[in-house]
Amino acid sequence: MQAEAQMELPGANACRRDTSGIGIPGRLRYTVMVPTKDRPQELLTCLASAAAQLPPPTELLVIDNGALDEAALRTSLGEAGRLLRVVRVSGCGLVELLDRGAAQVETPWFLVLDDDIRLEPDFMVRVSEALADEKEAGRLAAIAGYPMLAGRSWSLRWRVRVWLERLFLITGMREGHFLPSGFFTNYELGRCPSAPFEVEHIPGGLALWRTDIFREVRYDPWFEGYALGCDAELAYRCTRQWRALCVPAARAVHAKSTQSRIPNARMGRQKLRNQLYIFRKHFAHSPLNWLAFLWAITGQLLILVLGVLGGRNVRGRLAEIGGMLAAIPGAWRETGRGLKR
Repeated sequence: MQAEAQMELPGANACRRDTSGIGIPGRLRYTVMVPTKDRPQELLTCLASAAAQLPPPTELLVIDNGALDEAALRTSLGEAGRLLRVVRVSGCGLVELLDRGAAQVETPWFLVLDDDIRLEPDFMVRVSEALADEKEAGRLAAIAGYPMLAGRSWSLRWRVRVWLERLFLITGMREGHFLPSGFFTNYELGRCPSAPFEVEHIPGGLALWRTDIFREVRYDPWFEGYALGCDAELAYRCTRQWRALCVPAARAVHAKSTQSRIPNARMGRQKLRNQLYIFRKHFAHSPLNWLAFLWAITGQLLILVLGVLGGRNVRGRLAEIGGMLAAIPGAWRETGRGLKR
């Protein structure tokens, strides 16, 4: 199977082989890949929803960076347990975790999921329909599903925050597209067409990738640890050459687990440092873009301050602000090293 995947590297004939009949349930061969660390209940829910899809996956590939009880998971999955394969890694960041997982894939496509995602029952049916209707399937690198945050309430407070993010160019109106600031409009935060639409951003935890293209573009190894923004950087770079779609009808619920998350201070540091790296690598073309980037970073800090003044998660927000401010002195030098690679 591995040799077959290597023979299908980009080329007109390979593209035709990969996509012939790809929208017909039963002929779409794909692996479900889930990187995880110490979230056994969330992982079980995720895998059970993936195993129930039509067409079904060829394999449930779990890349474990924690202490997963494989036997208990296999038993809990019931009949779907026969599809389970666990690859254990340790001491590596998210980028290396995902690269190691992709190297294990033996199917033309793979669906990468966050372990706290639950697919809607018709998720892969909707994806298959979009592939069947796609006229340029040979140039299609990935299909993004449509994530919905569990428990999200469009309260007045939340609406004000979204409009502030739009004002500061942290987000926009066109979902799945980047702004001159280097930020992008996430799903559920803008205007979403009802039909599949072309995008520049592919969410790292809810995307069907063509295996050969993913292995060609790969994640940027500069990103370390939690690797915030690595999916945005990969997606933008990939869509300069290939196409990506979002299928709004292919829905999933994102539970946003609180287990195994990085501390707020480290999150703040990655927010500033990693966003600067993405901006310098792809968007630093003009003084206006730089103004847009600085305006967006200012907005991020202001929104955190407003959250503190509003009395919501004060300690966490203060730690995140501290992390962003602490990252400023070394951010230029650290991102510059990555750009010289």
